[in-house]
Amino acid sequence: EFVFFAQQIQDLLDEERRVPLTADDLALLNPNTRTCPTFRTRRDARLTTGIYHRVPILIREGDPEGNPWGLKFMRMLDMANDSEIFLTEEQLARQGYRREGRQYSLGDRPLLPLYEAKMIHQFDHRWASYEGLKVVDVEAEQKRDPDFQVMPRYWVPQEAVTDRLTRQGGEPPAWLLGWRDICRSTDERTVISSIIPPVGVGHTMPLMFTEQPPILVCCLQASLSSFALDYIARQKIGGTPLTYGYLNQLPVLPAGRYLDRCAWDSSASLVSWVGSRSFELNYTSSALAAFAQSLGY
Repeated sequence: EFVFFAQQIQDLLDEERRVPLTADDLALLNPNTRTCPTFRTRRDARLTTGIYHRVPILIREGDPEGNPWGLKFMRMLDMANDSEIFLTEEQLARQGYRREGRQYSLGDRPLLPLYEAKMIHQFDHRWASYEGLKVVDVEAEQKRDPDFQVMPRYWVPQEAVTDRLTRQGGEPPAWLLGWRDICRSTDERTVISSIIPPVGVGHTMPLMFTEQPPILVCCLQASLSSFALDYIARQKIGGTPLTYGYLNQLPVLPAGRYLDRCAWDSSASLVSWVGSRSFELNYTSSALAAFAQSLGY
């Protein structure tokens, strides 16, 4: 029997907070690490184990079939080790870079904005923007303008971004899927991911890549943004980093399940029903035009 978040002896006497767990339970809930979740109540444990009996984890290590999405991960640019290629607006002005709209270039050397995790939210690549050194939330009125783009603190050479993306193999992708590395189980939302334009990305926003069709990637991002997954994450995360170890052991419907018909609409498949809605939520600005084109729009 386990009791978590106990602050006084009397907490041990609360039957609803006493959670019986077996070794098999730990193997079900965290098969890669066999670590113990932190359940606040016995009901949380029952709900969580019920989900894990029905839904596999994102990546099961050591299993040839354990990565049904075919995912690969990458941290593009380290905010400390790669800082020598970061340029501020003041530095750009001194070096003669010309600005057109929100883009900078010097001759044939274009620059790309450097995205940080704090700039995104669920289905939103324009959550926050820099004003000098200050991060501010983007206003609703600004988001109504499809041409409005957030301003970063730093800019990076496009060739540095292209070089890192081509290491994944093939042509650089026209859009990216990432998530916030820092999170808390006590925040309003814990797992925060977003589809973003092909920009420079700091290590606080790891990226994931898959060869699945873009409409299925929309389904994956919807799954990562769901209340059900967020509920599970709150039982798992003990600190602040949303590490690969935590992410891989979250329950995520495999890609093949989205080919099933909707239980509430037999005329539609899950991939069309979920994917189209996820696409509409993500595609809010002209910066993701290539994302829309990849889905046939």
